[in-house]
Amino acid sequence: MFSGNVPFESFTSPSLKELFLDHNQLGGQIDVQTFPQLTNLTTLWLSDNNFSGELELDTLLSTLTNLESLYLSYSGFSVTTNNANHYIKPGFISLGLASCKLKVFPNSLRAMKQLSWLDLSQNEIHGQIPHWAGEIGGTYGLGYLNLSHNFITALPQFQWYGLEDLSLQSNLIEGPFPPSICNMSNLVSLDMSHNSFGGLIPKCFGNISSSLRMIDMGNNSFQGTIPNVYGGCRYLEGLILKGNKLEGEVPSSLSKCLSLKVVDFGNNHLNGTFPGWLGALPNLQALVLKSNNFHGHIQPLATVDSPFPSLRVLDLSHNGTFASSLNNNHTRCPKQQSEALLLFKHSLSSINYPNDDCGSYNHPKMMSWNTSTDCCKWDGVKCDNSTGDVIELHLMCGMLQGTIHPLSSLFNLTHLTFLDLSNNKLNGTLPSWLFTSTSLEYLLLMGNMFSGNVPFESFASPSLQMLFLDNNHGELELDTLLSTLTNLEWLDLSYSGFSVSTNNASHYVNPGFRILGLASCKLKVFPNSVRAMKQLVELDLSSNEIHGQIPHWAGEIGGNELYRLNLSHNFITSLPQFQWHGLGVLYLQSNLIEGPFPPSICKMSNLTFLDMSNNSFGGLIPQCFGNISSYVRMIDMGNNSFQGTIPNVYSDCGNLEGLILKGNQLRGEVPNSLSKCQSLKVVDFGNNHLNGTFPSWLRDLPNLQVLVLKSNNFHGHIQPSATVDSPFPSLLVLDLSHNGFEVLPATIDITSSLKLLNLGYTEMKGILPHYIFNLHYVETLDLRCNSFTGDSPSEISGNLTLPSWLFTSPSLEYLNLTDNMLSGDVPFESFAFPSLKTLDLSSNQLVGHIDVQTFRQLTNLINNFSVTTKNAYHCVNPGFRTLRLASCKLKVFPNSFRGMKQLEWLDLSNNEIHGQIPHWAGETGSNELVVLDLSYNFIKGPFPPSICNMGNLKYLDMSHNSFDGVIPKCLGNITSSLVMMDLGINLFQGTIPNVFKDCRQLEGLILNGNQLEGKVPSSLSKCQRLRVLDFGNNHLNVSIHMNHNLKVKKDWMRKVGLRGKW
Repeated sequence: MFSGNVPFESFTSPSLKELFLDHNQLGGQIDVQTFPQLTNLTTLWLSDNNFSGELELDTLLSTLTNLESLYLSYSGFSVTTNNANHYIKPGFISLGLASCKLKVFPNSLRAMKQLSWLDLSQNEIHGQIPHWAGEIGGTYGLGYLNLSHNFITALPQFQWYGLEDLSLQSNLIEGPFPPSICNMSNLVSLDMSHNSFGGLIPKCFGNISSSLRMIDMGNNSFQGTIPNVYGGCRYLEGLILKGNKLEGEVPSSLSKCLSLKVVDFGNNHLNGTFPGWLGALPNLQALVLKSNNFHGHIQPLATVDSPFPSLRVLDLSHNGTFASSLNNNHTRCPKQQSEALLLFKHSLSSINYPNDDCGSYNHPKMMSWNTSTDCCKWDGVKCDNSTGDVIELHLMCGMLQGTIHPLSSLFNLTHLTFLDLSNNKLNGTLPSWLFTSTSLEYLLLMGNMFSGNVPFESFASPSLQMLFLDNNHGELELDTLLSTLTNLEWLDLSYSGFSVSTNNASHYVNPGFRILGLASCKLKVFPNSVRAMKQLVELDLSSNEIHGQIPHWAGEIGGNELYRLNLSHNFITSLPQFQWHGLGVLYLQSNLIEGPFPPSICKMSNLTFLDMSNNSFGGLIPQCFGNISSYVRMIDMGNNSFQGTIPNVYSDCGNLEGLILKGNQLRGEVPNSLSKCQSLKVVDFGNNHLNGTFPSWLRDLPNLQVLVLKSNNFHGHIQPSATVDSPFPSLLVLDLSHNGFEVLPATIDITSSLKLLNLGYTEMKGILPHYIFNLHYVETLDLRCNSFTGDSPSEISGNLTLPSWLFTSPSLEYLNLTDNMLSGDVPFESFAFPSLKTLDLSSNQLVGHIDVQTFRQLTNLINNFSVTTKNAYHCVNPGFRTLRLASCKLKVFPNSFRGMKQLEWLDLSNNEIHGQIPHWAGETGSNELVVLDLSYNFIKGPFPPSICNMGNLKYLDMSHNSFDGVIPKCLGNITSSLVMMDLGINLFQGTIPNVFKDCRQLEGLILNGNQLEGKVPSSLSKCQRLRVLDFGNNHLNVSIHMNHNLKVKKDWMRKVGLRGKW
């Protein structure tokens, strides 16, 4: 651990990328002005130190332009923000500012489109979080968010569907439970405690993420009853609802949550008798029901032999009169088992960095293991209350590394029934005793780095019920494994590295089998062993190599028990008749399935997710589709061959969030009955044959974020709404391209927070509408191939035809205005382009001067302007791909091209470039260049030899210049890739080199208008794809064999200076 002041002025190396000084006792202050030389710094961690003074966040972030990760939490700094518009790298990933005396929500976060980790806890942030904050990190980018311990009063609407950890505790937040939390399918930890949330806990709470491990909503003002749990809660370890105003009984559906360790419902108004079924929860350690209205006898379930086997805390105080029959006797852990655990601890080591898959659950659990305490009280250890024997080890996310040796002391724990070593860094070969234990029932080994084959043929573990493995390799015969492990109920080998085969012979399989995961296991046939699984709940056979028809009996798998079925990403051609009426999730996407829409899907009353996309389904969508499950949240039937019209919706579709029917052959109008579906967020009907006018009722959908109607036959005017005060309030993406709308109205109902607007190829004409100038957060703007004139009100853009904000927008990444009727001057000297990657202003009548250095951030540049260059050295994006500067009055070969190592397309044609090509030009694009067009300039000098090293070059045009000298033989290095070469109208001399022995791609060769002489090389006869050949206006003797593809007339070649026969 280091101390003292840090000489930051010494960190000046531009090659420095990562600087880690966290978790020390460093002090002193930092002058941000010492950082400008660190142009490549991506990571700066200064957290957990004793620094002092202030840091201005916006200045720091705009100074370190490549920074992606900044941690200042508990550093001692007072962080301020001026909330001015500065350049922030859009690829910023993680920001930690906990306990930094921050008083406002930083505006700089707005530009962080890829943010995945944000900690603003323990600050002084007051009031409402700004509305745009709900878009931070995008829909699925943000994974960790901690706003706890502030003075926040209200949250924005948010759609952080990828969030895993959400901490809001200890604020002043009022209002109902945010319903979008129910849609966070990856959520692991939720803490809303110590706020002023109120109202009912919504029913969708019962379908909350199956990944959840902890929910704390304590000390709020929630009312009503605790909702039933409908979804999977197998990982839920803690449920805290204390200190609210909840009433009614505790729902018995919580008995499904077998991993529960903590239940705290204290200080509410709950009633009824003691929930005796809680005694069946094998892992429950703390049960708090104090200060409620429970009464009567405490009766554990008669069917449970040992109720509450793990209970350590029980608080039933301040209730009615109870009569208890619970047994709380506890026996200490046997000495030899304690010693075995300590030996196991010493055989491994701890890692000092967290596992990304664990989030906030990273914890070095073995730190509490020592001889001074009973091993039954150690973290992760569970004992039998009556004997003291160690029966369970919960070491998931324990920050462990090392190898489990064949003679590991774990083998001495003969009463062990549960072993969870998942999500650590364990390696080596798995010892065989793990699979021969007679007591082990649950074995979870995923998320490690084990190697070597697992000896499945020697399995002799008759008690094993659950087996999770991944990150292995080798082969596995499924039927033998299932028949060996006769009590197995849960097997997950998905993405494990195993190649799973099946002999499809008749073997015994446990009829009580519940969950089978074999995704990405190279499985080639549908396993026959599944037939016997009468109680199967989940089956995942996705991403395999299953071909052909699914067997007819597969329609009976699981009966009404089957809830989740994933057959996606195979080569399945047809489905059996099935009656899975209890199915909640059905994934069939990316197969080869033909035939009509399966009508039995309409009878799946529990269906929540349906994906049939990327298949060959056809025919009409049946009318029963309009009565599909009221629980359904997502339907994707895109990229099939469905015909006819979209059926009307007759049933309750209040939960439907996504409807994707793109890429079919649907006709007619969009049914306005979809207006009932008020939860819709995504509507994609693109690439069909739909017609009619714009479906204006879509404006009434309050949650709609994505609307795609591209490539249809819509027509007419898009009329503004006359009835809706705030239409499209949530819209982020609008794509109406490739239709026939003709005219945009002067006003349209588009929210200023729109991120993508595509109106290309819509036959629109007239001036650019007023609202286009208000899209300050747009990332993609595509108005190509229309007839916009660009005349705009002077109060918006002065004398410009284009708004100035387009060229300074902090968010704009893609701008395409090609093929319109825009005209006038554009002040390129004021360009900022902090995020712009692609610009196309071609085929307009715009004028102005551009300094090429302006476009250092761009990866694709297409324009029609006068371009100048200072030829000073600047940092240019090395990922630059396409650069088109045709007809831009460019006078020199720009020095800035030198850094474009990945350039694929370079067009400098029709300019005023003088002199020779610089010697370093061969570095431009290196081996990546595919198209090089230097035509119509004033370039002189010999043929650049560096071109001979461009192995991927397909199109080369150097015509209409003053190149001289001989055409070099090294040209033979690239003839195998060339499709077209034009060296015409130059001053080349000598003979044409005989280098066309490998010219299988060559379709055009133009050498006219030079001073070439001698014979035409006979190797040209091998260019069988040659279609254009022009050697005119030279001094050649021609005698070549004409191939049948050459579409030229003989007298076309009889030009001045062309002699001989052909």
